Amino acid sequence: MGLKETVDVPELDDGENARSVHINNDHAERILSQLSKYEYASLRHVLILLLWKTGVRTGTVRSINVDDVDSTEGYIEVRHRPGYGTPLKNKSAGERFIAISDKTARILTDWIEEKHPGTEDDHGQTPLLATRYGRISRSNIRKNSYWVTRPQFVGDDCQCGVDDHSYDDVHQCEDAVSPHALRRGSITHHLRSEVPRPVVSERANVSGDVLEKHYDETSLEEQMNLRREHLDNI
Repeated sequence: MGLKETVDVPELDDGENARSVHINNDHAERILSQLSKYEYASLRHVLILLLWKTGVRTGTVRSINVDDVDSTEGYIEVRHRPGYGTPLKNKSAGERFIAISDKTARILTDWIEEKHPGTEDDHGQTPLLATRYGRISRSNIRKNSYWVTRPQFVGDDCQCGVDDHSYDDVHQCEDAVSPHALRRGSITHHLRSEVPRPVVSERANVSGDVLEKHYDETSLEEQMNLRREHLDNI
C-alpha cells in the first residue's frame, strides 16, 4: 500500500502552505456529469457533489447527518459534535448553514430516500455519507477523490506513468488528487464567478487572510478584472 492510503494526512491549519494543485471548473463538471450519468445519487456522486459545490473540508462533509439536510428549504446545517466523533476544525465557530441549489437538494433527496443504506454510526446517528458499515471514513473519502479525478474517469489520457490504476492503487497516480484540491478548486471557482469574498469565506469557513494566501488560485490579472467590474463608474 502507498503512503496516501496508509497515513491519515491531517488537514492544514491556518498559516500552513495549503496552495498546490486544484481542480478547475470544467474538469469538475465533467466528473459530475459522469457521476450523474453512470452513478446517479450514489454515495460517490453525493460525496463529490458536496465537496465541489460547497467547498467544505473533508471533516465537515463527513460530519453531516441525514437530519442536517433540509432539501425543502435548500440548506445543510453544519454542526460541531465532538462528543459524537464528528468535530469541526474550527469547533463551534465552524457551525453554519450552507445553502444548496434545487438540483443538489434533489440529488441528496434521491440518495436519502432511494439508496441510503440506513446505517447508523457508533453514536447512534445516521450519517448522510454512510456505507453499510456506518459513517464514511476519511480514507474512503480520499480514495473516492483519487478515483474520480484520475484523467481516465472522464476519458482523458494519464501522464503519470503508473500502470496500475485500480481502485486500491489509484492513489499512486500523480494526476489524481486529494479532496483538498477539490476544496481549493471550488473556492477559486466561486471567486471567479464573482461571489463576494466575505460570502466565500463564510461558506468555506476560512478567514479572509487565509483565503487569499492559501486558497485563491486566481491570477493577479483575474483579480484586477474582477475588481474592475465593480469599479466601472468610479
